[in-house]
Amino acid sequence: MKGFWRMMESVLAVVIILGFLVTIGNVYLKTKSDAGAGPDIYAMLKELDARNELRPYASSMNLTALNSRIETPGYNHSIAICSFDGNCTGTKPEASNIIVSSYVISGYQDYAPIEIRVYVW
Repeated sequence: MKGFWRMMESVLAVVIILGFLVTIGNVYLKTKSDAGAGPDIYAMLKELDARNELRPYASSMNLTALNSRIETPGYNHSIAICSFDGNCTGTKPEASNIIVSSYVISGYQDYAPIEIRVYVW
């Protein structure tokens, strides 16, 4: 009779472990909904960088020129250019439900990391 109870204990342990793995797997395998996510600003900044237009604007802190290159149809946006010592140039909006996209470059002609933040609301 001891063998029967050990077998039942093992089966119960396997059922508990499988139940745990199925539950955790469902949580991590769910895909996020893209509804209402807004424009893909990171892809836009990456394309500007690939065309060698982003780095000169960012290194010279030319917010006006950079702002004219970013299009967010149906959304408002603002831009901030920040150095890695914490100094930012630009405006941060006072709105709710803001999407912030950040893009980091290493500099233009010399190494000076710069972060470009685009706020979309």
